[in-house]
Amino acid sequence: MCNFDKDMCFWENDWSSTPTFHWRRHRGHTPSRNTGPDTFKSSYSPTGYYIYLETSWPARRAYTATLISKWLPPSELKCLTFWYSMYGHSVGAMRVYIRDDFEIKKLLWLRSGQQGMKWRKADINISSSSRYRIIFEGVRGNGYTGDIALDDISFTNGKCNDPGSTTARA
Repeated sequence: MCNFDKDMCFWENDWSSTPTFHWRRHRGHTPSRNTGPDTFKSSYSPTGYYIYLETSWPARRAYTATLISKWLPPSELKCLTFWYSMYGHSVGAMRVYIRDDFEIKKLLWLRSGQQGMKWRKADINISSSSRYRIIFEGVRGNGYTGDIALDDISFTNGKCNDPGSTTARA
């Protein structure tokens, strides 16, 4: 599990996609007004860290920030769980992909537009016969009022209880 409280765990920014637009560790409110998650991060700790995309300048429309896991071993079935926030008038999109050892990239999950200020939970079933990486892509929308945040990314063995679901945390 990665809650970003100490570091980025085994997640890395892909600096080749857009060098000036990347995932950043942060805690509390984001700098821009009317954006970002509420003050409580997903693991119930108001002082904990999360990662997010700051969509203010120098970011531009459609800039994409890519977060990539380390190589993971083949697995029959795992559940990828994460918490996300997509809040602000001009939120773009977030996508989750799996990329296998053969460089085949498959879309697993997509959300676009404002999803509210609350943290929301997503569960995705994953399986791969070769080693693989998980990729989170955040895409900037039309303006600076649309931050995207991620927290508490974890993998568990077996099938997700409710795959594809999204649950808001009050």
